[in-house]
Amino acid sequence: MRTKSLIGNPLLLFALLAAALLAAEAWITGTADFAAHPEVLSLAVTADIVVAIPLLYYLLVVRRKRLPVITVAPVFVLSLIVAGKILPAAQHTYLDYAELVAPLVELSVLVVIALKLRTVAGHYRRLRPSHAYFPETLEASLRAAVPTFPPLVASLLTTEVSLISFGVTGWVRRTRHADDGRPRFSYHRQGGYAFVLGFLAFLVLLETGVAHLLLARWNTTVAWILTIASIYTLIWFFGDFHASRFQPMVAGDDRLHVRSGMRWRADIPWQQIEVVRRATSADRKQPDFLNAAIMGEARLVIVLREPATVHGLLGRTKETAHIGVSVDDEAAFLAAVNGKLAAADCLTGLSALQ
Repeated sequence: MRTKSLIGNPLLLFALLAAALLAAEAWITGTADFAAHPEVLSLAVTADIVVAIPLLYYLLVVRRKRLPVITVAPVFVLSLIVAGKILPAAQHTYLDYAELVAPLVELSVLVVIALKLRTVAGHYRRLRPSHAYFPETLEASLRAAVPTFPPLVASLLTTEVSLISFGVTGWVRRTRHADDGRPRFSYHRQGGYAFVLGFLAFLVLLETGVAHLLLARWNTTVAWILTIASIYTLIWFFGDFHASRFQPMVAGDDRLHVRSGMRWRADIPWQQIEVVRRATSADRKQPDFLNAAIMGEARLVIVLREPATVHGLLGRTKETAHIGVSVDDEAAFLAAVNGKLAAADCLTGLSALQ
């Protein structure tokens, strides 16, 4: 059973084999034979770490997972660092030769990344008209440019880039939506989200400043790490807020696009929606109830005929038939949604008659 588990998890298998190989090489460098024949054995140890480990990663992980070959580069660089720690300082001759390859590897990585970014940009421009939201367009562009990207990696990368983009540029970017006649409904004003976020930012900046001054007396590096981490956290919060501004809910022709900043998203066909109404305490007590309100309790609930998948941050998903939402103009939202539902029911009825 354990053998099958290892075979089914190539990354874990690689990690175990690499760890065993490194342990063996570390043991070899401490033996009397190594001291007697340092030139020959240092070459063997260098080759085992710098060549064998990246090759092992390629064979076990890259080929089986169909990952981009470029992912071997960080493993190679890491193997150089580990080899430098294992080999005695006097036996770095062959390692120094191997390190001459590192700049070429780094340059190759930069070139590949630049080419991929250009490809992603091309796919983004092509896909943008058919997608209502920036994160979904970016993720679709990434998957089109790099088909071997695991879905989770593409989702994580999309989340990071989107949050940073919204958090940094959201202050100067204007809210622009396509004039396609589809009703759009904002939800970022309800619940005092902007006020709460502003107060939280004030506290974080104040505490970070004080903590930085105190920690700097002990360790400047730790102080700056804490400060950068705090600023990055604020960018995340601001990114979510601006995402709620730039990503309204949209009553599309064939589906309802539900959004909650960067936290939750779902695109639900009208035929799958049973009813949209004001939420009750009974709704909130449903085992699968998802509160997708940007702040506080959801005031409305979307009841589905069958559970649907709602996508969250960092690849998270939830199956639910009860989605709680809040919008700034509830009356207009309910009127538009109920109109779409009535039209969908009419189409369903006509299809049944035919």
